[in-house]
Amino acid sequence: MKTVLSFIDAFSTKLGKAVSILSLLIAFIIGYEVMMRDFLNSPTTWVAEATIFGCSLLYLLGGPWTMVTDNHVRVDVLYVRFKPRVRALIDCLTYFAFSLYIVVMAIATFRYAAQSIGLRETTQSPWNPPIYPFKAAMFIALTMIFLQGTAKFIRDLHLVVKGRPLRALNGSVF
Repeated sequence: MKTVLSFIDAFSTKLGKAVSILSLLIAFIIGYEVMMRDFLNSPTTWVAEATIFGCSLLYLLGGPWTMVTDNHVRVDVLYVRFKPRVRALIDCLTYFAFSLYIVVMAIATFRYAAQSIGLRETTQSPWNPPIYPFKAAMFIALTMIFLQGTAKFIRDLHLVVKGRPLRALNGSVF
């Protein structure tokens, strides 16, 4: 079990770090558009969509890494005051709503992406890039978020039942 949890964490981390490079690319693209539009009076037709696609990938595929590092946003006025075991119990109870939501979204997104791939769907804009890779990325992101959430659930359940955190293969606490 520890091997599987470590693999999920490592994959989510590597995916998040790889996609984080998009933030630099997006900044460069926006700077390029500003230069072209304001200084050379020659606006582009592709920068707006490229920025949306890049930011979408950054947001979607960075989500699992955010879960690994526990840096997602939550309202934790009371939550932070609880002991770790109580927090783990609360997280275990909310896992079922989380998993239902993510599974339903993943099923719908899979159908949505499959249809888009079958049609070789594009944006129908003047630039007209293919959109189906981004719809497929949505499904991949939801799958990874579900796996990462399930890994957290297993760790939380271990803490609730055993009273101590689950240790990683290298001895560190997950």
